[in-house]
Amino acid sequence: TTLVSVDSEASIVTITCRGEVDTSDHAGVIGRHAGHLPLWSFCSQSDLTRPGPKMRALAAELRGRDLGPLDMLHALSAEILDRVEYRIGSTGVDTKGEEALGEGAGVCQDHAHVFIAASRSLGIPARYVSGYLLATEEFEGADEHGEIHETHAWAEAFVEGFGWVGFDAANQVCPTERYVRLVGGLDAQEAAPIRGSITGQVEETLEAEVRIAPAGPGFDDWPGLLALVQAAFARMEGRIDPPSSLSRMDAAAMRAKISSMPKAGSRSNRLPTASATT
Repeated sequence: TTLVSVDSEASIVTITCRGEVDTSDHAGVIGRHAGHLPLWSFCSQSDLTRPGPKMRALAAELRGRDLGPLDMLHALSAEILDRVEYRIGSTGVDTKGEEALGEGAGVCQDHAHVFIAASRSLGIPARYVSGYLLATEEFEGADEHGEIHETHAWAEAFVEGFGWVGFDAANQVCPTERYVRLVGGLDAQEAAPIRGSITGQVEETLEAEVRIAPAGPGFDDWPGLLALVQAAFARMEGRIDPPSSLSRMDAAAMRAKISSMPKAGSRSNRLPTASATT
């Protein structure tokens, strides 16, 4: 926890966070339950997830299908996107899942709340997740450059035999290496990445922007990668001489050398790392 004290004359407070995160693709499976809260606590509804008539009808419809828990959750995810169109600006931070389902429109927060509420109604523990998404143009909420400039939200449900499994109903996918998980909770309020309070009679506005991109120079910047390696040896102040082969190596040779190394994963589109700035 970080506390910030601001002088009375200040009119703007800017908080900048920058980090680099290693990610991997586990098909959305987080695994066993851990932490201080018991598993049954994630069957408790909150004000944002408490089901109404439409939510109970959705859960009853799914309960009537002859599906196992995992297939039922995938079916629930598909039903949510069919019934709640992704529409930016249609809901707010205080919109309840039942309200978004009745309105037939919402964003990722609303999709997650509906998923969580219905899962809990079916007796399946579920939780809300806030994080980042390294998007491409086909992802909901991405701009024309394939970027999302705000935090993303999805849900996780506990499935026997798998543990916690993530579901992004907005994009109809289980989280991959493109997702950076920050915090989980019963709903969006409990899983807020940043929370604070203001004392005194003042007006407050909040603006947030997220930038997330693959870390490092990238596989298309072989001259840059070579320069980084050469600079690293130069900074060692002669304590270690760079290999003679490195001093003679050009960018093309560097690319060929690295390309011939054994790959860590079998997926050709695996992202080694991701970074996020808020």
